[in-house]
Amino acid sequence: MQYRGYTYVEDLQEEDDNRKIFHEIQREDGSMVEWSRIPREFIQLSPYRSATREQFEKAVDEVIFHDFISENTG
Repeated sequence: MQYRGYTYVEDLQEEDDNRKIFHEIQREDGSMVEWSRIPREFIQLSPYRSATREQFEKAVDEVIFHDFISENTG
């Protein structure tokens, strides 16, 4: 799914007895948002189901806000 130029990426880690999803966010330029910039609430979503649109959009809004603050406060 996409929102404001960002894409939700599911990094699937499959093992013999289970399958887990690591929730990641990709920027418009193709780079991945650093783990330290992804809201903790989004990273800690259940590894057994996808994020909802609402969860993804909230995470993207927070990433954009933190990027803006970082770029404008030196």
